[in-house]
Amino acid sequence: MEERMPAGDVATGLCWAYLINYLKYTLFTPAVVEDGERCLKLDFVQRIRKFLKDSNIANGCLDKVCILCPASCDTPSRIAEEANEGATEEQGRLEEVGHLLPVFADTGGQMNREFKLHVYKYNNDKTKKTVYFVTEVCTPFGCLHQMASKFQFAGLTAEDKVRQGEKFVKTYREITSREAVKEKFGDFEKYTKLLYYKEPKTLMTAIEETLLQETGFIFMEPVRRDSDPDDFDRAEEIDDYH
Repeated sequence: MEERMPAGDVATGLCWAYLINYLKYTLFTPAVVEDGERCLKLDFVQRIRKFLKDSNIANGCLDKVCILCPASCDTPSRIAEEANEGATEEQGRLEEVGHLLPVFADTGGQMNREFKLHVYKYNNDKTKKTVYFVTEVCTPFGCLHQMASKFQFAGLTAEDKVRQGEKFVKTYREITSREAVKEKFGDFEKYTKLLYYKEPKTLMTAIEETLLQETGFIFMEPVRRDSDPDDFDRAEEIDDYH
């Protein structure tokens, strides 16, 4: 039998790696686009607005990334399909409709690595509610699941896996609330939402509850309020792009 080594606390390291090696780039690296004779840098909010405008979508899109964190750590491989399969007749349905402009960064030994966020449409024929949102699975949860189910020599039991998942969520929220983290990397707290859910709650229920609770939505044309992020017209111009 292969030697089994105690895994210890893996959630903290996974959390920091997720923030520093992935979310920092996909959220806060600007996308570069050409606008006539200008080249502009679009931030996360502007990327959402451009997607809505290019797709001619009048409905709003949630102003943050929903990160799916099932307590079982068994993350869905096909988000829309698995959410729809577990939905009741009264619940809405999901459809993947595209992705935001990708961003590129030199990281992890890769030059010009691509980061892409996918957009989903939620529609409920019963309530006539249609909204869009960006979502993806929490990859560290998938790592915990594989450690416990496929690579037992990693020393993580099924019970450990659940506990480490819970600790990941708590650690994520604690780290992202720090002002030093916000100043150094960006405001993860503002632009992400962890959807941590346990059975018997389904993926669709977790998504619906979040969409009903959240009030921050972005539209193709900015609503003029002091609290709104900069719109596309105020995107930073790149003088030395070429």
